[in-house]
Amino acid sequence: MGSLLSLRTRKGFTIPGLPRCMRMRLLPITLMTSLLWAQMPDHPARIKVFEASSKRVNAGDIVELRWAAMDADNVRLDPPGQDFPSVGKMAYMPKGRTVFWLFASNLRGGQSIPLIVEVIPPKTPVVPVPPRRREIPKAAPHPLGPGGIWIQFAACETLPRAQDLQKTLSRLLGKEIKLFEIKDPEHPGQTLHRVRVGPFPSFKEARKILREIQPQVRPMGLKPIVADD
Repeated sequence: MGSLLSLRTRKGFTIPGLPRCMRMRLLPITLMTSLLWAQMPDHPARIKVFEASSKRVNAGDIVELRWAAMDADNVRLDPPGQDFPSVGKMAYMPKGRTVFWLFASNLRGGQSIPLIVEVIPPKTPVVPVPPRRREIPKAAPHPLGPGGIWIQFAACETLPRAQDLQKTLSRLLGKEIKLFEIKDPEHPGQTLHRVRVGPFPSFKEARKILREIQPQVRPMGLKPIVADD
């Protein structure tokens, strides 16, 4: 051809002697190349913080994971295998020894870091210690029934477990979580501690709120229900 292809860093390319009509057709490619170079980050993504509230928990306990990534376009946590913001936190209930992986990346590359959380299995046999009884506030009367309509997250056998779940859900959902004590119908003489939010004016409203909060509590292993008893 008698002419060579010459590259211009961050400015696209030109071919000496090329007709003007051809140069105009190549202009979009030149502009796209320049745009990609301009958007290219200076450094690969880096993970600055990846920690757990505790690296050794009892079976059934909830652990809070916290992270912060720098220059990251994509951040993924596995489990639960979801994308998250560069800085965030999440509550999770591990069923056994769990290796969490945090991935952060951008166009120049990235970083991945593991975090191991050990789960202490319950000792056998377990002799239940009756919790110290305390006065539990009763729900206010509701026009649709004596107890109203609630979203129930769990019914715990021990008060400390119910209180821990109450604190975690209050912080996670930003809602007032309440505890109610009832007699265990299957084990006379024992009590259950219901962890609930509400009451709601109708089943329709309760189901709407339930759909909104399910993605937030699903990683904790909870299956909330709408209840009116």
